[in-house]
Amino acid sequence: MRCFLFCVFALIPTMLFADPNGKAGRTSTSTAGCGDCHGASASSSTRVTLEGGPRKVLPGSTTTFTVVVAHSSQPRAGVGIAMRTTQTGSTNIGTLAFAAGSGLRLRGAELSQSAPQTMSGGSFKFTFTWKAPSQVGTYFLQGIGNAVNGNGREDSGDSWAWMTPVAITVEAATSVEEDVAPIAMIYPNPYSSGSILHLGNELTGATRIQLIDVRGSVVFNEVLELTHGTLPVPLAGLHSGVYAILASNATMTRRGQIMIRGRSHS
Repeated sequence: MRCFLFCVFALIPTMLFADPNGKAGRTSTSTAGCGDCHGASASSSTRVTLEGGPRKVLPGSTTTFTVVVAHSSQPRAGVGIAMRTTQTGSTNIGTLAFAAGSGLRLRGAELSQSAPQTMSGGSFKFTFTWKAPSQVGTYFLQGIGNAVNGNGREDSGDSWAWMTPVAITVEAATSVEEDVAPIAMIYPNPYSSGSILHLGNELTGATRIQLIDVRGSVVFNEVLELTHGTLPVPLAGLHSGVYAILASNATMTRRGQIMIRGRSHS
């Protein structure tokens, strides 16, 4: 009898308390979502949206995105994020990743919260990156958010919803450039190897800088910490020629053209 009681009480935490690290396989609207644990159906009280970020990217490029989970009264938020080959499918594409302190963890090829995250002002922002595949095509960013009451249990007091899938198109450089707003100012232009490059004032913080040559090849692809459009280091080792330049951060993508006076082609 004592063993029976011990076993029953040992099982109670498993039965009552939610998985704080999230679950995979919930992002597609063709699944049950969070309905088997946190209320039978999605709720309009919870809003899950994609904040900023480009909708067209280069093959093999890495782009930063932010998914926001919002609710007017719930104290904590969880999330599931996946990039799929179809709008409601379950086949993953590309590579999702996260930075320390983002509140995220990997679950296979998907992302979920590392623990329930405390909302501020009625929302929490989950920021991550996606490395696009080499093959061109249109893929879909799926998301699901859960605004929880913080009682540690999976119950109907929580409120969850899907994010409307967002189409992200992987296209060649010329196609991406045509659909992106221009950089307001690039100087010096022509640019001499070893100089500091300025890209106006609106680009600031962690920004991915990509240079594309006339053949459409990405010859420079790095994340740099910009201060009001100013690169922290010179662009080095590039051949002389005309390049397209793409600059992307968490809120915007800008394009431009630059002439570089660098190394001569051998």
